[in-house]
Amino acid sequence: MSTTVSYKGQTLATVSNQTKTLLTEGKYLEDDITLEDVSGGGAVLGTKNITANGTYEAEDDSLDGYSEVTVAVPASAVDSGTKSITANGNNQDVVGYAAVNVNVPNTYSAGDEGKVVSNGALVAQTSDTVTANDTYDTTLINSLTVNVSGGGVQNIEKGSFTLAAGFELQNTPAIFTPIHLSFKPDFFWMGMERTSWDDISSPSGGVYGLFLIDKDFMPPLRISSNVSTDALTNDYISFLTVNTIASTDVTSNGTAINGFTLLGTSYDNRFYFDNDGYLYVGRYSSSAAYIKQGTFNYIAGKFS
Repeated sequence: MSTTVSYKGQTLATVSNQTKTLLTEGKYLEDDITLEDVSGGGAVLGTKNITANGTYEAEDDSLDGYSEVTVAVPASAVDSGTKSITANGNNQDVVGYAAVNVNVPNTYSAGDEGKVVSNGALVAQTSDTVTANDTYDTTLINSLTVNVSGGGVQNIEKGSFTLAAGFELQNTPAIFTPIHLSFKPDFFWMGMERTSWDDISSPSGGVYGLFLIDKDFMPPLRISSNVSTDALTNDYISFLTVNTIASTDVTSNGTAINGFTLLGTSYDNRFYFDNDGYLYVGRYSSSAAYIKQGTFNYIAGKFS
């Protein structure tokens, strides 16, 4: 603040932001002393150059206010307009825009569900032709032609087991626990391996080998005029390899051909697989009371 001190029309002193003492003690004056504010409010002002958007306070510059302000903010720093984005991508420059609209169209339809999509677009699809049985990755295949020639066996299981003692056969077929397949086979063979056979000094009656085949893959076999294997109830025709069969067993239980016996007690199955994958075995004659002691190999398959 600035103050002028005058007497009788003459300026005695001007005081600005300080204290000044007039020595009037013991003196008489012929007129009044006048104090006049000549600074128009006394505010401390300054100038300001502004080059960026923001809020500015004069007190931050130790001023009461600004007498002059120069604004020079670059146009790129002003948010204005709207940017539209219609394609996927990185490093989209949106600085300086007041608003951004993103509208990336899909390039696939609902019928393409399940196909590989990357960044909103279908990955290129291809076609392929398969000519052999195998497992294929079809993720990027939209057309697959299967042309596998021939047929053959669809499933195969094989293994071995050892019987420490002969397995007794029963009149009612029971589960033969050493064999449990993951499917019901169309054919099955088990036989004593050669080393176990060679260890037997005197072969005796019993089962040394078994062959089963689904009757649908064999023509019906007729032994007499009124009994046929076509009447089997458990789907399998059974052949056994056993030691020498007495003639009475041949007559009552089947026909021996080159060491094989075709079961035939009214042609009711005594050996068969059920849907649980277990082999069920039964007793068909007194000469085959056991599956013999020893090591056996087996193989089972299902036709395609």
